[in-house]
Amino acid sequence: MADSTGRALTQEGGSVRTPLHREVHQLLTFDEYQETIRQFDVSNGERWYYALGLAGEVGECVEKVKKFYRDGVENVEAVRFELGDALWYLGRLADKYNIRLSDVATGNVEKLTARARTNTLHGSGDERHLAAATDVGGPYLG
Repeated sequence: MADSTGRALTQEGGSVRTPLHREVHQLLTFDEYQETIRQFDVSNGERWYYALGLAGEVGECVEKVKKFYRDGVENVEAVRFELGDALWYLGRLADKYNIRLSDVATGNVEKLTARARTNTLHGSGDERHLAAATDVGGPYLG
């Protein structure tokens, strides 16, 4: 097993020890993950670096999916690996905006819940659930 920089991690009884000897359990909260990955950042720390890295890793994930449709061979482990790299860049980008990943996840679930309530899961527009809620008797307030 390796971290996003390729440094080896060692398995120890259901947990992983990083090169900096910090124990990481297999199941982390978003905030624990975000805090843990800071130690692996060796970049210059500018926002553009993380945004471009995120786009690149998502592109690599899409390549794995494309190869399944092209070749008929599914490589779930490769997709998981690329998703992990994308998550690293997402976490670091969120840090640069002082945004907690747990807030991102919670906000997304709240938005999807509002869209489900207003029957606007399909369609387009970032705030379509708000317009639909207004159309049926006032704005959705949560």
